[in-house]
Amino acid sequence: MLVSARAESTNERVRSQQQRFVTFVEDVEKIEVSDVTFNHFVWFVSFLAIEGKNKSARPFIAPVRAWFESNRKIFSTKDDEIVIQNLMDGYDRLIESRNPQKVRTALPPDAAVKILEWGEREFIVVKEEQEIRKTRSFKDKDKDQNESTNKLKVRMEELRDVLVVLLGYQFCLRASSLMSLTGKALVFKNQYLTVKCVRLKGKSNEEVKKMTPRQIPTHSAPCAKRIVALLQKYLSLAEDCFDVIDLSTEIFVFDEEIDIKPSKLATDCLKRMLKRIDYEIGDLEKFTSHSLRKGAASAAFAIGAKTKTIEWLGNWAPDTPTVMERYVTDEPRYREKGAKEFFGWLLQEL
Repeated sequence: MLVSARAESTNERVRSQQQRFVTFVEDVEKIEVSDVTFNHFVWFVSFLAIEGKNKSARPFIAPVRAWFESNRKIFSTKDDEIVIQNLMDGYDRLIESRNPQKVRTALPPDAAVKILEWGEREFIVVKEEQEIRKTRSFKDKDKDQNESTNKLKVRMEELRDVLVVLLGYQFCLRASSLMSLTGKALVFKNQYLTVKCVRLKGKSNEEVKKMTPRQIPTHSAPCAKRIVALLQKYLSLAEDCFDVIDLSTEIFVFDEEIDIKPSKLATDCLKRMLKRIDYEIGDLEKFTSHSLRKGAASAAFAIGAKTKTIEWLGNWAPDTPTVMERYVTDEPRYREKGAKEFFGWLLQEL
């Protein structure tokens, strides 16, 4: 129910969600012994609050409260009772108006360009270091092997940060999709950079597999072409660092980071890069992994991309207010250097 509601048009959303909710409650009331817990309803109402900009959830709050109070018998465990009480106490927070600017700040295109330039300079330095290592004698290699390996891994982490930011920005990717990218999911062929997401929020693994990969024509997207060059060098460096690289696994997540949430990993990559380029960013804490998506949407809109095209790029549901209301920041700075180099290809017929 929650996923299908994303496909509804704006005018039909509230009505269709209300009907789904009523039907769901009627079905549950027919069941004497049910596996349904309070969390099912919490998720549903939370979905209404987020997708409907909070307003569409408000008509449901009072009926839901009443229904919960009269049907506590289906929540038979103490844990459910605790969840019920906690969530009842938190409803005011649930429908509270949110300030998108307080949550995240969009990454401007000139910052993305500076990160790209920083990465290109850094790859040149790394290449020079690789050549030096190759010319060393075997005796020197053995002596400095540990030091050289550690230094190479530090370089790998720095270059990983660059690519995470650039690919997330260029393809307007969510953190979960971005950090799960594998070597096989990134393909450059016939002047097209293709991304095949391994994970996508709101879709099952089977649905993701059936989705058409997104392609960027590098002949009309200068920044994408430069990103391809960095990606190829990164994979080459990975082979030198780890001898063998498994292209079927995540290429931007190191072993010690496996248990860290993708959103935190991507956010940390972005913050480190903003510090490295000495970008005047104001409050660094306002930048998150979602700043990449918001920045991409804002830059694409600033140069004239259609809303439907931006929805396609960011994999947003068609005809949803999410893009314009929460992601697009209409300011002159998003039309500055780099916007067309990153997103000018969107002005072509897709």
